Amino acid sequence: MASERGRDAAVRMQHQLHARWPPSAPSPEEGIDCHFDQGGYLSVARNPAQLERVRAEVADFHAWGFGPDDHRSAHEVAEFAQVSDALGGSWTPHCAAIHPARLVRGLAAVERRGVTIYERTSAVDVGSRRVVTRTAPCGPSTSCSPPRATRRRSRAAGGRSPRSTRS
Repeated sequence: MASERGRDAAVRMQHQLHARWPPSAPSPEEGIDCHFDQGGYLSVARNPAQLERVRAEVADFHAWGFGPDDHRSAHEVAEFAQVSDALGGSWTPHCAAIHPARLVRGLAAVERRGVTIYERTSAVDVGSRRVVTRTAPCGPSTSCSPPRATRRRSRAAGGRSPRSTRS
């Protein structure tokens, strides 16, 4: 994101993601039961080089203005998990696990109900009930379909058009 849109845009996006944390699991009305489990992420260093990399990653994250990711001592790592020879690590609450096959089946069910799924499409802006891509803004008052010429140009450039299903 930073390489395409600049540091400020990347920082804004990350802060928006963190402000929405913890994310909610898909609701039953959406038909997606992907076994969403928000438990955070622990990275463990077992040698001095790994420990230095962990410290550098946490420092870099903090330099961008993010947190509460933090370095953990060997004792603090042991409180999370029993890892032999742990010298330290880092932990962030901003991570969740899902069951990928259940997510795909749930998305397919949503698509069968008429929702268009755009694959390999980068979002350049996200708002309440609105997503803007390079090809089309999507929201309650738009169709979310890229113009026909854009679709042709995308396919010619190796891009993918939206999938649609017919019931």
